Amino acid sequence: SLLLVGPSNFYRPANTMLFAVHDLVFGPNPLGYHLTVMALHLLCGWFIWRMLERHGLPPLARAAASFVWLTSPYTFEPLWAVNVAYNDLTVCAVWLGLAAHWPEDRWTRGRGAALGGAVLFSVFCKESWVIVPGLAVILELTMRRTSLRTAAVTGCIAAVPGAVYLAAYVAVCGDRFGGSYTSGGLEAWLKVPHAWGAFWGLTRLVPMDFPFGFGEAAGVLVLVARVAPPGGRTRGPPLTPGLALFGLPLLPILPAPGRPPRVRPARRGVPGR
Repeated sequence: SLLLVGPSNFYRPANTMLFAVHDLVFGPNPLGYHLTVMALHLLCGWFIWRMLERHGLPPLARAAASFVWLTSPYTFEPLWAVNVAYNDLTVCAVWLGLAAHWPEDRWTRGRGAALGGAVLFSVFCKESWVIVPGLAVILELTMRRTSLRTAAVTGCIAAVPGAVYLAAYVAVCGDRFGGSYTSGGLEAWLKVPHAWGAFWGLTRLVPMDFPFGFGEAAGVLVLVARVAPPGGRTRGPPLTPGLALFGLPLLPILPAPGRPPRVRPARRGVPGR
């Protein structure tokens, strides 16, 4: 029965099951854990390559984007902290897998079952899976090129299990949603430009604060300059799904008075907080 529960403060039974499988196969030897983490890491890089390929980017651009993922400080911690990998890399792999394999025309039963099964697996990995409805809307618009109305309908359908999940989670774990979680106020929204500036190496990430200085302002200007120019190819570079994959995971923690310290900016030799 312990395999069906997660740690005392979260419901993430998939993590427990993954640890159990590794223990059965590899015993106390940590090599198996790190091989699995490396495989997940490389799988995410491959999904990025595949997503960009579907958007028509040349091999050099696809290789550069995948290289940024594989070497970014944002991805360093899961490589050595196995529990973080099972929480974060599994869900990230599902999101990138959706972006890499979302249909361009009609849905097929096989593709729907595969992607639906991946999302179902992520439900038991980490609560962040609830952003899937928003991601579905973006992918409907950018991959299938549907109308906004059709994309909204898809998003609403995808939101039903998320709403049920949230209702059940709050009912069972309601004592963990106290005022401390939403005490950040509007100031906490500054975590978005701060994370964006840190992503581009323009500032050092400070997980438990909301600075806004030159690095954050420069990051916003880079974003505006990239988004503002109209035109482009028929489908164009995957700017919209890329921004969605960056921004949507921040939505559940916007009201929080801090940011989970999940980044180790080792590229600069500075320990994370």
